[in-house]
Amino acid sequence: MSDELDRINPPVLYATVWWVVLAGCVVTAVVVVLLMRRALRGPDRAEGHDVEALRGATLARVRELLATAADGDGDARRDVVTRVGAELRRFLGTVTGTDLDFTTRAEWVVAADRDPRLAPAVDLLVDLGDTVFRPQGDVDDAALGARAIDVVTAWR
Repeated sequence: MSDELDRINPPVLYATVWWVVLAGCVVTAVVVVLLMRRALRGPDRAEGHDVEALRGATLARVRELLATAADGDGDARRDVVTRVGAELRRFLGTVTGTDLDFTTRAEWVVAADRDPRLAPAVDLLVDLGDTVFRPQGDVDDAALGARAIDVVTAWR
C-alpha cells in the first residue's frame, strides 16, 4: 500500500538552495550582532582619557568630601563615605573602560579576579559598603578616605 501512495504522492525533498539561504541569513545575523557590539562598546582601557587629569580631579573631590566630614555627626560621615565610594567607582570605571561604577559587589569581586590591579580597590569598596550599611558603630571616614586616596594615587 505504501508503494502505491508513493507513486500517487511522491515524497518531496527540500531544495538545497533553501539551506544555503538559511546559512547565509545566520552568518549575516552573527556579523551584524558582532559589529553592533563593537560599535556600542565603550573605549578600551582609558583610551582617550587623560588619567593624570582624572586622578587629580578625583583626589580633589575626595579631599573636599573628607574636609566637610570633619565636623559632621554619624549620618553625615556615612554620607561622606558613600560619596567617596561613588568617586572611587567613577574613577575606576573610567580608567578601566568598564561599567565598574554601576555594578554590584559580586561583580566587583569577579572584576578583581580578572584584573588583579583592582584587588585593593575592590577591598576598599567592600569596606566602604560595610561601613555605610553597618547599623551602629563609629564611622572612620578619615581612614577610609586615606585608603581611597592611596588607591587612586597608586593606580597605574
